Amino acid sequence: MDGQCCSRRGEAWDCSTDDAGALGERHPLTLEIRQFHGRALADEGRSEEAIREFRTVADGADDYRQGRIARFYALSCIAAQLCMMGRAEEAEARKFLEEVDRMPVGLRVYPRLSALNSVGKALVDQDRPAEAEETLRAALAESATSTVQVGNFQRILDVNLASALTAQGRHTEAHPRVVRLRALLAETSVAA
Repeated sequence: MDGQCCSRRGEAWDCSTDDAGALGERHPLTLEIRQFHGRALADEGRSEEAIREFRTVADGADDYRQGRIARFYALSCIAAQLCMMGRAEEAEARKFLEEVDRMPVGLRVYPRLSALNSVGKALVDQDRPAEAEETLRAALAESATSTVQVGNFQRILDVNLASALTAQGRHTEAHPRVVRLRALLAETSVAA
């Protein structure tokens, strides 16, 4: 069945790229198709190929509003794939923060929190938990003052902060964060 699914995805990719080719490599729809293909490759565990696809999107995105969003998303996906491959030093997402800061203010809340989270995770993976703690605390402070609903991001940041604290041997500080998450997960599973 998996081979059949991969074959169908390959056929869909061939058809979609043929159609997108007529639009041009830098056309927003072409880049969107490449984003989807990159996600499909990532879902299949083909990280190297996914990274190449996401890089193509990042390099091809113009500096218009949707292009900046597409570029940031592609760069975030690259960082995630590198982390999953254990290549955290490459995934230190500071360059993505620069990209986010060029986005219009109203669009940058989620991407910025995501990029800060990626930086924090990469720093923990690189055995730099004190720097990770600083980054994640700054992200939590930003999320607390946001006018946009960011509850899920706050929970993710909180879990990764607990990881940074644990890596520093500060288990007593990390424990309440983990307990809060467990309680939230229990509430969510009961509600479902």
